[in-house]
Amino acid sequence: MIEIGKDLTRLRQMRNKADYEDTIFNLQQEARTALMLAQQIISALNKLTQ
Repeated sequence: MIEIGKDLTRLRQMRNKADYEDTIFNLQQEARTALMLAQQIISALNKLTQ
């Protein structure tokens, strides 16, 4: 469950960066990483409910 929290924190940091930074380097990689984190979070949450 700690990993879920860490992933959520990282995802939020990425979101804040996207919202407030004027320039984002490696945007495609950032987007891929955000999607991967979101998938990991959803998967981990689904495992908790089983």
